[in-house]
Amino acid sequence: MSSSPVSVACYKFEDFSEDGNYDEYCLDIADGRRTIWQLLFNVNPIEERIDGNTYGDDSVRGYITPTVEDRITAKVSLFVRNQLGDIVHKHNIPTKTYHNDDSYELEWFDFPQWPKLKEMLVDGKHLIIDAVIQYQDGAPYYAPKNPFGQNMLKLLDSEEDKDVFFNVDGEIISAHKLILKANSTVLANYCAGGSSKDSPICIKDTKPDVFKHLLNFLYGGDVPKEDYMVTCGIDIIDACDKFDVVGLKIATENALVRNRVITVDDVAEWIHFAHSKTCPLLKEYALSYFVACYRDVLKTEAYKSMKQCPRLMEEAMIAVYTTFNGVEDERLGQTRRNFSVDELRNDLGKVGLDVDGSKEMLLSRLDNRNITF
Repeated sequence: MSSSPVSVACYKFEDFSEDGNYDEYCLDIADGRRTIWQLLFNVNPIEERIDGNTYGDDSVRGYITPTVEDRITAKVSLFVRNQLGDIVHKHNIPTKTYHNDDSYELEWFDFPQWPKLKEMLVDGKHLIIDAVIQYQDGAPYYAPKNPFGQNMLKLLDSEEDKDVFFNVDGEIISAHKLILKANSTVLANYCAGGSSKDSPICIKDTKPDVFKHLLNFLYGGDVPKEDYMVTCGIDIIDACDKFDVVGLKIATENALVRNRVITVDDVAEWIHFAHSKTCPLLKEYALSYFVACYRDVLKTEAYKSMKQCPRLMEEAMIAVYTTFNGVEDERLGQTRRNFSVDELRNDLGKVGLDVDGSKEMLLSRLDNRNITF
């Protein structure tokens, strides 16, 4: 079977009546892909009203339909030809999906009326039509991907044209000021005084491999592998928080929550860390773990450090109280109080608002814009 996206079915209708006693003319024919198409004309002398339009003695209605096993999408153009093969009329039928039930028939009402159609007959009794059928295949055609992302990463891997240098725990890592300016204003500000290989900018409290992953993300690369984000999650979030790289920070936060990293012994530390780095999803998860195991958490050493922060203690106690007493936290307001951080971020992302910040900040952005979904 031919896979050509364009096929032609040739129809020749015989012996059109000239006395006005005419009704239906129908032919089945295979196109170049061996799909059987039926073309039918209904030349009806009885006046009808359909959808507010009048079709009377001179009306010509047409129908076209294929015999299909699976769905096909096609655009059909009809060309009426004279005895010499020249086109004397063109009729385009919109693109339509045909399938194997009663709804695949396509009907139209704007074909030339009988007096005009009669002028197109060859020898006064034959109507010759080519149906050019343009198939719309379901599979997409190949197109190369936009090379911008890969080219940006090639820039990062090459030392060419790099004009800023960082000393990260003794390792010199270079980059481009323009890229940093576009993607991390904090890192760009580090470069304001200039740098060189001999006089690099000192980056403290960040591991070289974490800094490289951060730069890779700023240059349009993917987030690190999941197991790396789980293993080095604290270091990544700390660096992202320091240099204001929100996307990688949230991706790492998601990985930590998705992999359920918290235990009884460290839940208090996670609550404190999530609060200090403004990771509301991680904090939400940690607080829910605290609520489930609070009797055991109270006996841990980590809980003692948590007691040094009254704000966190208040939130933890409210979480326990509201959960076990079936009440709601009034601080979150009347709207969306039961929404998770992930739901709030999804809603904010849909309308192009900032998804960074505490849960209260996320709620405030949606409420201030009076956005509903």
